[in-house]
Amino acid sequence: MATMAGKQILLEGMLAEGVRYMFGNPGTYELPVMDALQDYPQIQYILALQESSVVSAADAYARVSGEVGVAQLHITVGLGNGIAMLYDAWRGGYPVLVFAGQQDSRLLVQEPGLYSDMVRTTRQFTKWSTEVAGTANIPLVLRRAFKEARSHPRGPVFLSFPFDTLVESADVEIAPGGRPYTSVRPDPEAVEAAVELLVHARRPLLVVGDGVGKARAWEQAVALAELIGARVHTTGMTSLVNFPTAHPLYLGSMNFASAEGQSVLAETDVLVAVGAAPFPVQRPGGSAVPKGLKVIQVDVNPWEVAKNTPVDLGIQADPRWALRDLAEAARRRISSPEWREAEDRKAEVRKLKEQQRDAAQRAVEGRWNARPISGARLLREIQEAAPKDKIIVHEAFGDRPALEATMDLEPGSFYGLAGGGIGWGMGATIGAKLAAPDHPVIGIVGDGSAMYSIQALYTAVRHKVPVVWVIFNNQSYRILKVNMLSQLGETARESQFIGMDFADPKLNFEKMAQSFGVDAVRVEEPQDIRPALQRALGAGKPFLVDVVVDGALDRPF
Repeated sequence: MATMAGKQILLEGMLAEGVRYMFGNPGTYELPVMDALQDYPQIQYILALQESSVVSAADAYARVSGEVGVAQLHITVGLGNGIAMLYDAWRGGYPVLVFAGQQDSRLLVQEPGLYSDMVRTTRQFTKWSTEVAGTANIPLVLRRAFKEARSHPRGPVFLSFPFDTLVESADVEIAPGGRPYTSVRPDPEAVEAAVELLVHARRPLLVVGDGVGKARAWEQAVALAELIGARVHTTGMTSLVNFPTAHPLYLGSMNFASAEGQSVLAETDVLVAVGAAPFPVQRPGGSAVPKGLKVIQVDVNPWEVAKNTPVDLGIQADPRWALRDLAEAARRRISSPEWREAEDRKAEVRKLKEQQRDAAQRAVEGRWNARPISGARLLREIQEAAPKDKIIVHEAFGDRPALEATMDLEPGSFYGLAGGGIGWGMGATIGAKLAAPDHPVIGIVGDGSAMYSIQALYTAVRHKVPVVWVIFNNQSYRILKVNMLSQLGETARESQFIGMDFADPKLNFEKMAQSFGVDAVRVEEPQDIRPALQRALGAGKPFLVDVVVDGALDRPF
C-alpha cells in the first residue's frame, strides 16, 4: 500500500495498464491530472484543439494497436464536443476509455457551473459509465474500465472524476487488471447443424462483417469460402477490411434490402453471416429475407444474433473460432460430388469477379483525364504511388464506392468511419500513425468531413506525426445529394440541394494547412496527382494534398 493523491493514482494505474498515449484537451477540472503528467513522461499527452479529434484519434489508435485508446475531455461541454466520436466508437465496438473531470462532489447538490450528469449522458454510448466515488476507489474503477473495454463485445467506457477525488490522498495498491480472455468457442452441436446446411448448399453465400476483422479471422474466412465455394460479400460501409478485396470470391459490399441485394438472395439457399448483421435495417412493411433462404448468423455478441430478423441457426462465438471449426467440420463431411460442385461454383464466382473488375477498369479509364479530377483516378493513383504496407484511414463517403472498385486492400490496411458521425478522419489519421509508426498512413478525407476537425492539422505539427492527408475537395456534401436523389426518386423534381454546396466561398485546404504549419499542395490537373503524392509520401512530416475532384452526380461511382 502507498499513499498517493488521486491524480497520481490515476496515472499510476494507466501505466500499469500499458498506456503510452493520452489524447486530450484540458480544462479547469482536469488540471490536477495535467499537473501530475509532468512526473510521468512514459505517458505522452497528445494535445488536440477540439474534442472530436481527441476521441477519433484515440479510437483509431485502439483499432490499429489493439490496445485501449485513452481520451481526456473537459467536463460537460468538452464531453459534448466529443460525443459524436464516442458514438462512432460505440457503434464500431472499439475499446476507448474516455474520462473527464467533474465538479467537487461536495458541491454537486448545488448544481454548480459546468456540472451535469455525465454518466447519464454517456451511458447510452458506452459499455460502462460511472462516476468515481472517493479517491480510494480509483484503482478498482480503472481496472474495471480497462477490463470492460477489452472484453467481448469490446467498446468504449466513460469515467467521471470529481475534483476532490483527484486532489485528495488515499492508501492504495496499484495493480493491472490483467488481460481478459473472453473468446467464446461455438457449441459443437451448433457447428454440426451449420455444416449440415452448408455442405448441402447449392448456392451458399458468406457475409463477413467487422467482427471478422476485429477477430483477425481473415484466413479462416478465406478457408471456409474456398472450401464450400461461396461468393463473399460485406454489408454496407464496413469500417475494416474483413476479406482480401482482390480475392476472386469477394464481390464487394451489398445492401441486401436493395433490388440488387434481393436478386442475389433470390439465387441463394444458405447464407452464413459472420461478425455481421446481414439485414441491419428491415424494409418498412416487409422482410428482406426471401422465403426458403436458410440463415446462419455467428457473432461474439449475442444481442446481435437475430436482432432484426429470425435466423435458422444463431451461434454466439468468436468469429475466428467459429470459422475454423466450421471449416474443419465441413472438410470432414464434404463428399466428392459436393467438392466438385464447390469447385464449379468457385469458377462461376471468379468469372463474375473478372467481369466486375473489367467494368470498373473501363469506368476508370473512361474518365482518366477528366477535369475536375475523377475520384476513381485519384484513388488508383494513391494505390500505385504509396508503398504496399500503407494504411488507409478513410472518411470520404461520396467516393467509397470508387474506393471499393479501384483499390485492392489487404486486412489491416484500411480503417473507415464506423458510426456515421462525421469529422472522424482527420484525427483518426494521427491516432493510426502513432499506433503504426513504421507504416505510411494516408488519410483520405472529404472536404465536408475535414472541416469538422481541421484543428487536427495543429496536432500533427505539434507532435511531429508524419501523416499524409488527401482531401477529396468537391466543394459539396456530395453524399447528401446522392442520398436525396435516391430518396426522391428519378421522377422527382430537380432539387436545388440547399445547404449542400461550398462554392461561395470555396474551401482551399492548401492555404488552411499552411496556416497551421503543414506543407501542402493543391492539385487541379490530373497529370499533377502523382508528383504531388510522391512529394507528400516522401516528406517525412505532416503533408496535405488538396485535390479538386468531380462532384457530379451522374458518374459511375
